[in-house]
Amino acid sequence: MWGPYRWDRIGYFIVPFTAGAMEHATNIGFMQYYLSQIPEEAESTMAHELSHHWFGDLVTCATADEMWLNEGWASYNEYLFSEKFYGRGAYMRDVKDNHEYVLRQAHVSDGGYYAVSGVPTNLTYGRTVYDKGADVCRAVRAYMGDSLFFTAIRSYLNHYAFSTATTAQFRDYLQLFTSANLTSLFDDWVYQPGFAHFEIDSFGYNGSANLYNIFVRVKQRMHHADHLYQQVPIIITCID
Repeated sequence: MWGPYRWDRIGYFIVPFTAGAMEHATNIGFMQYYLSQIPEEAESTMAHELSHHWFGDLVTCATADEMWLNEGWASYNEYLFSEKFYGRGAYMRDVKDNHEYVLRQAHVSDGGYYAVSGVPTNLTYGRTVYDKGADVCRAVRAYMGDSLFFTAIRSYLNHYAFSTATTAQFRDYLQLFTSANLTSLFDDWVYQPGFAHFEIDSFGYNGSANLYNIFVRVKQRMHHADHLYQQVPIIITCID
């Protein structure tokens, strides 16, 4: 998916501890507790750690406060694993569950609403980085569309291979592949805390049985954000 594997081997070694897993190039430390007590999480965690061979080992974040470039993408790769092996429905379930968790719990776990890029040192490995970071990856894919998204990410990984990248460099490189305004996307999703809330305020229509003009007024509110989101693609479905 992300280009060739650049190392000569890969292995998982089981270790007797009860807190997380640790990726090293060619060797992934995996806790025995996962396999014996919570095997339902083992599969996605294995995918997460393996994906660090691209996001973290091949290209790593330039500074610790941009850790979402490593951990957010590894978390998003868990959902891509679900999509590949269990179908689009499983992917949508995972990203929706994660989005709900981010809205309800990430700020509780981290003690406040934070931007994905520029997190405080004590939150380098917090829920904003992992879970909201994965939510941002999903948004980037939605803005760009699948064909451009996967092509651009593979090219980015190849361009910065065995080096570091900043969030701005990542944004600017992806911008080469799309006409979508990624500056607005990153200003909204990456560089500010909080969220946008969209709702249909009112609608009306006129026309005949064969042709209708429908007028929809959409209202946006800020949820712990610094500014209103700009140029957000919204899909509105009319039924019957």
